[in-house]
Amino acid sequence: MSDLHVETRDGAPHLTFAHALGTGAWVWQPLLGHLPPDWGITTYDLRGHGQSGGAGDRMADHAADLTMLAPNGAWLVGLSIGGQIAMQAALDAPGRYAGLILCDTAPVIGSAEYYAARAARIRSEGMAPFAADQVKRWFAPAFAAAHPEVVAHAQARLAAQPVDGYLAACAAIGETDLSDDLSALDLPVLCLGGSEDVSTTPDTMCALARSLPRAEVRIIDGAGHLPLLEAPQAMADAIVEFITKDHATS
Repeated sequence: MSDLHVETRDGAPHLTFAHALGTGAWVWQPLLGHLPPDWGITTYDLRGHGQSGGAGDRMADHAADLTMLAPNGAWLVGLSIGGQIAMQAALDAPGRYAGLILCDTAPVIGSAEYYAARAARIRSEGMAPFAADQVKRWFAPAFAAAHPEVVAHAQARLAAQPVDGYLAACAAIGETDLSDDLSALDLPVLCLGGSEDVSTTPDTMCALARSLPRAEVRIIDGAGHLPLLEAPQAMADAIVEFITKDHATS
C-alpha cells in the first residue's frame, strides 16, 4: 500500500472524500468550510498525487485505499475519478457505507485510447502545457473570468503533479466501466453535477442517477467540473440536505 497523505477529524456523520484526477485533498477545502463543524471528515491525496507516494493503475487499488481510510458507516464523497473510486469501494464492500455522494462522475469516463493519447502528449511535452489546456475544461467560463486566481492555482497544482502518478491514474480510468454493476449499489446516492460541466455533463449525471436503485440528482447552476471550488456553499447545502433529510446520520 502506498504512503498516503491523510487528514481526518472525528465526528458523525463521517464523510470520506476522494478527489479528481490531477487535483488533491486541497480541492475540498472551500467545501469543508461550509459543512457542519461536528461532522467527521477524512481527506487524502490519491496514490501518486500531491503528498502521497506510489501510483495506482487499477481502480481496485484506489478503492482499497478508500476502504482502508473510511470508517464503517461513512458516507463516501467522490469527484470524477473519485466518484468511480467510491462506486468501486461500495461494490467491493456491500453494506459497509451509509451512502454515496457522486460528483461530476460516470461509470465510464473516456476510453483507454483517449487516455493513452493524453499520456503520449504528457510524456512528450510535460505537465505544464497540458495543465494550461486542461483547466479550461474544469471551470465554467463565467467563473473563470471572474476568478482567475482560482484557475491559476488549479493550473499550478496540476502542472506540479507527479507524472507517473497521474498517468497511472489515467490508465485506471481508461480501463474502468462500472455500467453493469450500478444496480448492485443499493444505498442512498446523491448525484451532483455542474450545469456547465463539459466532461460529465448534466445529462450524464441524470443518466447515472437513473441507473442507480436509490439515487437523486442535483445540478448546480453555473458550475463546471469543480463545483466544490465554483459553488462550495451550494454543493455543501445539497450534501447536508441529502444526508440529514431522509437518511440516518450514522
